[in-house]
Amino acid sequence: MATGMYAGALIAKSYESTQAGKFTLAEIISFGSLGWFAGTMGTGILKEAFGGEINVVFAFIGLMLLGGFFISLLMGRNP
Repeated sequence: MATGMYAGALIAKSYESTQAGKFTLAEIISFGSLGWFAGTMGTGILKEAFGGEINVVFAFIGLMLLGGFFISLLMGRNP
């Protein structure tokens, strides 16, 4: 969960540097927890689909970035 929250904070920071709007601590935490949830669920599904032949780290990072992208769209911030 810590890695998800850290990645969420990084995603939020990268958006903050490109956007005029600033992120609050609550938004960064929600980014991280949602990214962690999506990452763990997604990696489990991918491991089942590919028979455990996929690199979990790359899948986890990719899904967290994808999750952060969709969360930002839902929050009305274009990445």
